[in-house]
Amino acid sequence: EIAQQRSTALGICNALQEMVDGNRFALQGTGRSDLQRHVVQLCDLMAPSVDIFSATDVCRLMDVLVDLSWWDSAFRNHFTDSGCSLMNAVRRRALTPGFFSGLYGRQGSRLIWAFGKIGIAEEELIEEVGKQMTKPSALQFLSGKDISMTVWGLAKVRSSNHALLGALAEHIVSSKMTDEFSAQSISNTAWAYATLGIQNAELMAAIAERVMQDGFLLTFKAQEVANTAWAYATLAFKNEALMAALVQR
Repeated sequence: EIAQQRSTALGICNALQEMVDGNRFALQGTGRSDLQRHVVQLCDLMAPSVDIFSATDVCRLMDVLVDLSWWDSAFRNHFTDSGCSLMNAVRRRALTPGFFSGLYGRQGSRLIWAFGKIGIAEEELIEEVGKQMTKPSALQFLSGKDISMTVWGLAKVRSSNHALLGALAEHIVSSKMTDEFSAQSISNTAWAYATLGIQNAELMAAIAERVMQDGFLLTFKAQEVANTAWAYATLAFKNEALMAALVQR
């Protein structure tokens, strides 16, 4: 089916999604050996079609590849291999001059998140996406979830794009966006900046203020509490009231 639809981005993505939806469990034994071989063949088959993908198509493809990589590690292992023809094709296409000129901020967020989820460090690509995401016209439409997904993805691949991270932190603070952050978004954002070792007192103060809002901490799961506490300890950002509240939770 993919061979027949390989010139159509939607056809390829739909076929891949159907494959994931129809195979909920990872293969074992000889079936797994066959799968590893077929993964390479599948990537080689799809790679040429990426040359005509739009930015939206690439974002959709990466979403599906995330599902595949978590369905079975055979996909993730090949996607992160430097010799993966499909990922190399995505890289070439994405770095075409002007390719991301019409990229929406939310699409950029999901793209960076996808690379982080799979575990692919693409600093040059992240830089190009970041240029679009930091434009005022893009920043104003980013939700708290979009931003937390972006910084989480950057942290997962240990990105050194301080320009993007700085712009997002400034936007969070200046727009008082923490008021719309969920517990997961707060936790992931704090964890991301701490993981990357980025000190931003205004951001951490805004996050702490959100955490201390009446009843908000009650929405935190155990892992979110742990990640938030770890972030403040790692960055040596002192807030006794916050840490006491996190401990009690």
